Amino acid sequence: MSRKVKLATTAIIALAATITPVSASAADAKIIPRAEVVVYDKSHVCGMDEMDYVSGGPGPKSITLTRSATAESSWSAEVSVSKSVVDAGVGYNTKRAWTITQSATYNVPKRKYGSITSFPYYEVSYFNVRLWPSGHHLGKGYAMKPIGACFVRRSW
Repeated sequence: MSRKVKLATTAIIALAATITPVSASAADAKIIPRAEVVVYDKSHVCGMDEMDYVSGGPGPKSITLTRSATAESSWSAEVSVSKSVVDAGVGYNTKRAWTITQSATYNVPKRKYGSITSFPYYEVSYFNVRLWPSGHHLGKGYAMKPIGACFVRRSW
């Protein structure tokens, strides 16, 4: 019985941590804990960096903004955690550029001028950083992936 428990424990430790040998003997291996990222909420938000702009007038007139723009995914955390751990937790590359192609039309009112401005539209994943395998909370962070565009239409 004791031997089976010891083998099972050894298997769990081998899966749960990086084992770095400090000498030739396997009994002297040092276990280094890892961090894990666990997403607990998602939302959507318009970015602040203008991607494109078009204006026209006087109305009545229709203006259309149809262009491709590039936006980059990003992340931030209040604790030091590697990018690869965040990527694995949120499910995408957090430092990749994405091409966004969308269009919007605005019917400019009579005797007015109008404009359309586009901004990146992000999916935001909020996550906890925990020590693995204990689950001890280390901090939190967020990752943002561009998934489309927001459009602001205005007239003057």
